[in-house]
Amino acid sequence: MTNFSTVAVPGTQGVWFTDNLNVGNLSAVNLTMGLAHDLVDPWGVLGIMDWVSEAAQCMLQQLVNQGAAITQAYSLSLGGPDAATGSILFGAIDTEKYEGDLMSLDLGTTLTSVHANSSSGVDDLTVGLPATVSIYVGRQELLLPAELAFNMWAIAGAEYWSEKDTATVPCSMKDSEGSFTFGLGGPAGPKVVVPMRNLVSTLSGFGDTCAFLVKNQTDPEHYHLGVPLLQSVYAVFDMSNAKLAVATPKLDSTTSNIVPFAGKAAHIPSTVSVPDQPRTVVTQTPTIYEMPTATKSFSAAAGFQSSTSDVLPPPPSASTNPAGQSDDPPEAGLTKGATIGIGVGVGVGGFVLGVLAVAFFLSRKRPKEQDLASDKFTNTSSPLPYDFQAPVLEAPVLQEYPAEMDAQPGAYELPPGEFPVEAKTLRPLRYPANAGFHPTSTRM
Repeated sequence: MTNFSTVAVPGTQGVWFTDNLNVGNLSAVNLTMGLAHDLVDPWGVLGIMDWVSEAAQCMLQQLVNQGAAITQAYSLSLGGPDAATGSILFGAIDTEKYEGDLMSLDLGTTLTSVHANSSSGVDDLTVGLPATVSIYVGRQELLLPAELAFNMWAIAGAEYWSEKDTATVPCSMKDSEGSFTFGLGGPAGPKVVVPMRNLVSTLSGFGDTCAFLVKNQTDPEHYHLGVPLLQSVYAVFDMSNAKLAVATPKLDSTTSNIVPFAGKAAHIPSTVSVPDQPRTVVTQTPTIYEMPTATKSFSAAAGFQSSTSDVLPPPPSASTNPAGQSDDPPEAGLTKGATIGIGVGVGVGGFVLGVLAVAFFLSRKRPKEQDLASDKFTNTSSPLPYDFQAPVLEAPVLQEYPAEMDAQPGAYELPPGEFPVEAKTLRPLRYPANAGFHPTSTRM
């Protein structure tokens, strides 16, 4: 057992150790994990992205190496900000959880347009665009070119609060009728509608003041789109081929039709590739670093201050209409329940993994008489294409890491005075702003 630090959460200190992992029907042995003691940021990290700069392989890669998962890919359905649960499928997609085309983009995609929509008008926000952006599974905010972020602040009526180092809005803005539409991958790419409800987050202990989850960034390598956008789409991440696919989520679906990837490094099933994606985007460092004292007027701003008291249907979150923005602004409805599949909580002296709904797709078939997957993920009308039972794995030879971070077998005892805690609230995963995406390494 040796000390470790992690790129995923800078400043976190702890130890590397190995242990068996049992989640649902999945059994994997001798997985290398990190146990955090000193936490700068109280977030756990589940290794489902490909962090090439880490000393140990990510969890998903280790599962593939052991034959417990088909390929380094997963599909994700988060639902809206008030969703109680969610779903994640490793090595498969669920065609009943989305509608329309599943549109395939480069993982390091290009943000080519942003529109502000409300009953008072539509604004085309072009400053800082196009820009290459990362899609982060665990970041709670959108990190955008500074001037673009400032324009969005002005439209939403946000004010910068230096004490919290964030833009803030009244919490009543959760019910705003306004929304922002993000165009990805060029004119033919998906248009993702993000309602204000996804962008307003409670600040504990600050009454009616909430955080506005749009942040300004001056380094083009660190632009990213996080959970507020992912709550509006059904998303598939293919780390092996550096691809991302999105579609309009079907939030009221109660059925499943699970389609596994064909094999290791296979492409995402049932996708339509977005044509003419920008391949090279030269984004200059912004020249504006602070919000101007006087901003231009925006036609959509007045409508953002209007609220809706009725629950409206979800917006057309991932439009596949290549014509782009409609003449009529999309409805900014309140998103309804779906799921968070994996949550990670970190307590004093330990790491707590909470799994609400996880399906691991195995790379070997099982005898027909064995049980299929839990009915959390399937139903009688759409059974899995093959049995859903984890293989019995023998302990593999551990991969060699740098000497100062060698994985060590054996049990680990918590230091005196420390104890594991129960995770009371499961939150999305989080990744740092300073870990930019590099297409050659598929790091996020």
